[in-house]
Parts: sequence; C-alpha cells; structure tokens
Amino acid sequence: MLTAFRALLGIAGATLAPSTLSLIRNMFEDDQQRTVAIGSWVTSFSIGAAIGPLVGGALLESALSHPWEWTLSRAVSASSLWANDSRRWPPRDR
Repeated sequence: MLTAFRALLGIAGATLAPSTLSLIRNMFEDDQQRTVAIGSWVTSFSIGAAIGPLVGGALLESALSHPWEWTLSRAVSASSLWANDSRRWPPRDR
C-alpha cells in the first residue's frame, strides 16, 4: 500500500511543475508581475530541491523501527493537506 502511495506522490510531483507554471502564466497579465512570480517559483523549487533530500534524510534517520513507512506516511499526510488547502489559493475570477 505504501508503494502505491509513493507512486501516486511521484505522479503528483511530475505534474506539479507544469501546472503551477501554467497557473502563474494565467494569473499574472502584467509582464513585471509575471517575471517576479516566475522568479519566486524558480527560487522555491530550487530551495526545495536543495533542502528536500536533507530534510528527508533527517526524517529517515530519526525514525527507528519503520523508517520508510514513517517517512512515506508523513509525505502522504502533508500532500493531502496541501491539496485540500490549494482550493482556496487561486483567485476565483481566473
């Protein structure tokens, strides 16, 4: 079951980058605002790519008896919360 959830997380991650960039493109009509938004987007992904493995490794080391199950269950829980909260973020008129 955890392997299936990990596969689902991989699919969600693969669709995240193109879909968020498309949202940014459609939400910001002004070129200056779009440039700032894309810069923030790139910075967020870069920081996540740099810090993600470190945080994941720390979480994996801290879980003693079932490290993979513990780590993946946290990732599924966090992804579910973020997916639920994302319904409120984009403006309704776009």
